[in-house]
Amino acid sequence: MWQAVELALSGKYSKEEMKKRITGKGGIVAYLGTNNMIDVENMVNEGNKEVERVYKAMIYQIAKEIGADAAALNGEVDAIVLTGGLAYDKQLVDKIKNKVSFIATVLVYPGEDEMQALRDGVVRVLNNEERVKTY
Repeated sequence: MWQAVELALSGKYSKEEMKKRITGKGGIVAYLGTNNMIDVENMVNEGNKEVERVYKAMIYQIAKEIGADAAALNGEVDAIVLTGGLAYDKQLVDKIKNKVSFIATVLVYPGEDEMQALRDGVVRVLNNEERVKTY
């Protein structure tokens, strides 16, 4: 975290460039230059040690966050849900499951449905089935 603060205050990047680095070019993209997990999985399977190191670190970080959330919930976890594009990567999902399945059942729903969920929310508001929420 402190490295991000130092980078933001270094004067090397504009506000817009920092926003891109944090939101669109952070995470695995910052390390590997891609967010295509099929490519990443292939590079791991081909024996690329640097990619494998980043891949393992990502798995570790995801598992660590799941554990932290479980602790914050006092262990009262009904299920762990893995979703989004990463959930298509069976190898990644299996490794995460190995680390966290002792907490609760792990459910896997690959895919990104964010746009459909946003659309459905707007429809509910327009049909007066739900009030607009401000966060």
